[in-house]
Amino acid sequence: MIQYITYEAIKEEFSEFKDYIFWILCSFSLVSLGIQFIYNWKLSQKIESYKNELKKNEIKFSRFNELQIESLKNLYDHIVTFHFRYNNLLYPIFFTHDTLSGNLKVLKLEYNICMEYFHRNKIFLTENLVLKIKDIETNYILVRVFFDQEIASISEIEDRLETKNPQEIYGDPESEVTSIKKRLENLKDKQGVISFEQDIKGMRDLVEKYFKELTT
Repeated sequence: MIQYITYEAIKEEFSEFKDYIFWILCSFSLVSLGIQFIYNWKLSQKIESYKNELKKNEIKFSRFNELQIESLKNLYDHIVTFHFRYNNLLYPIFFTHDTLSGNLKVLKLEYNICMEYFHRNKIFLTENLVLKIKDIETNYILVRVFFDQEIASISEIEDRLETKNPQEIYGDPESEVTSIKKRLENLKDKQGVISFEQDIKGMRDLVEKYFKELTT
């Protein structure tokens, strides 16, 4: 016997199907909202973690930057002092035995102070600065030979005459001035002595440039 599907039966079936689809869509929407909520929550956690890490890195960088500036400032002070001592040796105001002897010894002391500070703080310096200061070290080894020879010559005169009194060594102030000027002229004629002053100035300029880059 053939059964005929009536309009009412189709309508009833379709109504049940709509209800079924409705609940499927509702369930799907709730699941989607749940997944989206979890995703957004995890994303916000990651962003917050990233922000905290960034903040820590900023603090670390800021502290490192402060140490760089402090190190550069102190290094610059040492370089300027060494530069001043070097010029004071070659171009003194007074041409006396004691002045020459004292300037040679003070220059050696200031160089050692400058280089010791550099080696203790070079982790804060750029590669260009480190290489420049190493060039200074290399060139100073060459000119230091002449300074040591001058110190030895002065000591030899004092030991031979058994006195450090300029009047007993030179006889009169005029002879002392003439002798010291001659010593300095001979010293400045030595290879590398004059050009080394430009090496020091170049190092000063490089430190100044780097310092301005950090502070502007």
